[in-house]
Amino acid sequence: MTEKNSESLNALETISINNSRVRAEVKPQGAFLESLSIDGKEIIYKPLKENPGRGGIPILGPTPGHIKDRAWEHLYPNMPNHGLDRKVLWDIVEVAEDRVIFSRQIGPKEFLFSGVISVKINLLDNGVSISKVITNNEDKPREIGHGFHPYFTVAKDVSYKPRKIELLHPLTPGKAEIIKPGIGSITIADGTDTYTIEASPKPIQTVVWTDSPDKYECIEPWWAESGKGDILKPNESKTYTLQIKKVDS
Repeated sequence: MTEKNSESLNALETISINNSRVRAEVKPQGAFLESLSIDGKEIIYKPLKENPGRGGIPILGPTPGHIKDRAWEHLYPNMPNHGLDRKVLWDIVEVAEDRVIFSRQIGPKEFLFSGVISVKINLLDNGVSISKVITNNEDKPREIGHGFHPYFTVAKDVSYKPRKIELLHPLTPGKAEIIKPGIGSITIADGTDTYTIEASPKPIQTVVWTDSPDKYECIEPWWAESGKGDILKPNESKTYTLQIKKVDS
């Protein structure tokens, strides 16, 4: 694949990547995948100008949930809900026809953690892989929480597997349904099309939520829960991956 000169890219512009079947639109602000189509069908709810806070696949961290009245509040009272990862401007490391890599430093002024986070958005033959690599640069273990927040478009005849997910429906708008331990593989049947959501390693919890059930639904793998994240050993790196793929018949 042809690589593009990342230094020539406007840091706020939308980056388009594609292969023969898959197309995605990505922004450095938040390392944000805002659109994903497979075989010409958009499967991620794309944010609207009048409501930009809903849609795409935001990256959550380093405190992925709500801060107020939760266990992290006394440590990070000024942290926005869902953390800073989705708010900050990430550095562009690489852009090619079918992939983008971002990175950012995270330090003690922001969070009790010193290290590097990188995000690689890579198109597959039938979908997308989003990998987040977190490196602890300290000589002591550190705790960090994070996750992914995909907004899936919703059709009238959607069904879900496993049974734990299916039984939550119909969802109550505005209420988060939490499954612990989390689910590593989920199947969505949308009309005649079937998609898999695969999270690795297995999430600590899976959060299912919507406030507009006629438009979108979020099925979120979290490697965290309220006030509790994953532990990285001194100088350890861990990779966390979300894959969304169309099942070919």
